[in-house]
Amino acid sequence: MTPRGAESGIADSPLAMTASALPTPDFSRFPRYAQLTELLQAYAAARPDVVELRSIGKSHEGRDIWLLALTRKATGVDTDKPAFCFQGHPEASPGPHDIAYLFDRFIDSMTAATTKN
Repeated sequence: MTPRGAESGIADSPLAMTASALPTPDFSRFPRYAQLTELLQAYAAARPDVVELRSIGKSHEGRDIWLLALTRKATGVDTDKPAFCFQGHPEASPGPHDIAYLFDRFIDSMTAATTKN
């Protein structure tokens, strides 16, 4: 991942943080499970007020199946609000890149809206 606003290029690290502490996905390569997990954990760490990462089970390989809830926690729990769901599969569309892009846009928009107010 490369920092937001940085020159284009392939980053050596799977995760780069900006001053705002938001991770930036690297769409120049396909993320492995560990890199995708690190990205999700970084979003949850950067914006704990709106992002919650939960494991909803295990794959047949014993890896966590992640659910990322995006909600303004100050207004109540996510399960009490209307929902919009994206489900990604590594071998089909939408895949990890599609979901990471959409989530990145949502969290970036929520961050921008929060800093304006």
